[in-house]
Amino acid sequence: MKKLLLFFAAAFVCLGVSAQAEIQLEKKSHNFGTFKSTEIQKVVINFKNVGDQPLVIQKAFGSCGCTKPTFTEKAIAPGESGQITITYNPTNRRIGSFRGMVTIMANGKKPVERINLEGTSEK
Repeated sequence: MKKLLLFFAAAFVCLGVSAQAEIQLEKKSHNFGTFKSTEIQKVVINFKNVGDQPLVIQKAFGSCGCTKPTFTEKAIAPGESGQITITYNPTNRRIGSFRGMVTIMANGKKPVERINLEGTSEK
């Protein structure tokens, strides 16, 4: 019994020591709706570091050349917020519905997050 209690105490201490950053996205998908094929679309998605270590986004990229994310590049302290701005350029793309994705790589508890995008362009 003492060995079992000692094991759980050690496991509890180890779990408590594993401090990490953790990104919490305002939303994980966005629908641009219907728009003209000449109109560049933009959305700003806020996020918060809900972990207990600084959060650093190392990289963010779109699933195609028409989707460009920019993001807060400084370390985000625990409890602080940042932004990811996603721009979709439908110029020279086929008319109609599209689906895309932005992948975010960070030093957080979950090292990869994704934001799904969709919309419909028309002439």
